[in-house]
Amino acid sequence: MFTIEEVQELLDEAALALPEGIFDGLTGGVILSEDTVLHPEDRHGNLYILGQYQKDPFGSRIMIYYGSLMKIYGQASRGELYTRIEELLHHELRHHLEGRAGVDDLVREDEAFLEDYRRRDS
Repeated sequence: MFTIEEVQELLDEAALALPEGIFDGLTGGVILSEDTVLHPEDRHGNLYILGQYQKDPFGSRIMIYYGSLMKIYGQASRGELYTRIEELLHHELRHHLEGRAGVDDLVREDEAFLEDYRRRDS
């Protein structure tokens, strides 16, 4: 299991590896929350939300959920956890960038994932 400080270091490392300007318009930045978050459609206590792109009248931010990450990747190696954090950050940034461009491809991909989850579980 990794401490929240260790995960923050990995998240910072992944963010610093990205091109300059990619966070433009992300007024709230990237926040690592201690929370463990289950998806509202979870049926077996295992459909965790690892991160979210959030936009409201006060701005936009990316939330990364430490507790959820640890539920799924707490026993991973440091390298594997870094890869998962990097993929997660890229995913949430894609929501941000597509939202700014008026594109919803990733939203549709996420919806297809949920449809598959519902189908497998029925």
